[in-house]
Amino acid sequence: MAPSADREKEMNWRLSKDTSLGLVGELGIHSIDLVNQYLNAVPVAVTGFGSIMAWKDGRDVPDTVQCVMEYPKDVRLTFSSTIVSSFGGEYTLIQGSESSLMLREDRGWMIKEADSPLIGWEPYARKEQIFEETGICMLADASKILATGGEPDKDSPKEQTKEVTSEPLYVALESFTRCIREDSKPAAGALEGLQSAVTVIKANEAIMSGSKIAYAPDMFELK
Repeated sequence: MAPSADREKEMNWRLSKDTSLGLVGELGIHSIDLVNQYLNAVPVAVTGFGSIMAWKDGRDVPDTVQCVMEYPKDVRLTFSSTIVSSFGGEYTLIQGSESSLMLREDRGWMIKEADSPLIGWEPYARKEQIFEETGICMLADASKILATGGEPDKDSPKEQTKEVTSEPLYVALESFTRCIREDSKPAAGALEGLQSAVTVIKANEAIMSGSKIAYAPDMFELK
């Protein structure tokens, strides 16, 4: 409980459109940044929708949002988020003509199309059932295991460890401090941060207005 109404408003700043970018800014920025880097591109337009479906408690930030981002070469990103239901959790799904990648927390799976060609390493990979498909586990150490003559399916742990060193925040801070010590360039720097921020700021504007917004190329440039 907050000691005053003003303090309660300060603590719940995420519920006000004046101080929050909503679900696409609070949650979506991480997955959207991943797509920007995966495609090595930024979107050219975004269409958004949002509404308050359940939490009618005075907030003016939607509790349910959807948006579609248009990238070059006819690539589309669909972002959907709600705090009305917890079913499904949080995940990123990248779909292609030969395979799909599902990323959830620190796990990843490749689900290949039935008629896609074999690359050669698939028989040695660990596999798990993903919905009604067989998912190839994407393991960070698989290449090292193969290089030493091992088989990832047998030599990798069956369960991912949850040690603090594997948490995203730890990995990010470790990389940050290493770049300072070594005077090296981070994988994602100021430009990538700007691009991610602009992407979700405009996406939230589209959601709040229920409209389509075009991105200008100079929005993504460092001044």
